[in-house]
Order: sequence, then structure tokens, then C-alpha cells
Amino acid sequence: NSLQDLLVIISGRAPSAEVVINDWGMLDIVKKHNLKAVIGRLLTKQRRDPRILNLKEKLTLSAEERSKSAGIGPNLVGFLKNKSIERLEIDNLPQGIQLAGNISLEGVHFSLYFPFNYVTTSRLCIFNNNSLQPERVFSSKCARKCRASPIVLRHYTMPLPLYLKGNTIFLENRKMPDYLAEEGIDRIVYQPHIPM
Repeated sequence: NSLQDLLVIISGRAPSAEVVINDWGMLDIVKKHNLKAVIGRLLTKQRRDPRILNLKEKLTLSAEERSKSAGIGPNLVGFLKNKSIERLEIDNLPQGIQLAGNISLEGVHFSLYFPFNYVTTSRLCIFNNNSLQPERVFSSKCARKCRASPIVLRHYTMPLPLYLKGNTIFLENRKMPDYLAEEGIDRIVYQPHIPM
């Protein structure tokens, strides 16, 4: 298939290349071609819902720490080491980032996306035939009406605007944390525009 062909080409031309995976099924396929697998943002367990900012005063210290984490713990670090994975991609959460905590990252590094954070993706397309009727929403025909510019989504419960591009929602956070090195973040992935 075309993916296998592409991986063969990449491994032949750039044998030390990193391949970002956002599906666990890709891990063994990428490793089979002796490429470096990087765990993408869709697989990291960050709390991306910006409404967490509305609860800031109500959270216990433990809950606040969990809201800033990416589910990094000894079991995950052990799994990553076992699979020879050294890098995970994360978002620049508006509530802050706390990855290392009290555990040793043991050679795990992080790439921080800036300034657009991934929030969620849907199978639904609100643009498809200007209708939300199920037979049209799930249609395979796509006119790509969303490509021109993102739609700004606002709601009184949302402390930040959200941006809909295609069937994916992003938020913007231009505040860069000043504690990158302590959290194992050694790469910034700069996206000047909303991806897609």
C-alpha cells in the first residue's frame, strides 16, 4: 500500500528520520522500517478542554496537577523505553504543563506545539451540504468549504475562543511556559497558522 511504500522511501533516504504516529496501530509498522516513532498529540492524554480554566479556584492541588499532566507515569515511561520511543508531542495547555512531577523521565523528551493546540476531532462536518442530516453529514463527498479560513467558535462557558478547521477544533495559546527544560521539553513545533 502507499503508506508502506512511503516508509520504505523514507527509511532508504533518511534512516534516522522521526515519524509522528497518532494511531497505536502504526507503532509496529514504523518500527519495522527502523524509523524513530514519535508519539503524536492525539495519543497523549492531556486535558485539552479550556473550560478547566473556569474551575481553577475549585480544584484540589492534586486535581490541578492532573489537569496539567499528559498521563506520564512510571508505567508509561517503562512502556516507552521498552519500545525504544524517546519523544512525545504535547500541546501548550492554557492551564500550564506539569509532566515530570516526582518521576524520572529516563530519556523521554517532549515536543511542544505552539501556538495552536489540538482540542478534538469529529466525524461530523457542519459544512457538508449545509445540513446536519445524518445521510449528508457522513457523506464521503467533500467540497472542502472549510479550507479558506477557520470558523471562530465562542460560548459563554468557554474562557477562550475555539477555531474550527475542517472537522477539527483548535485553541490558541501564545503564552509560552518559562519552565520548558525542567519538564523535558526540548523542541518547539511552531505553527504560525492553524494546521490542515
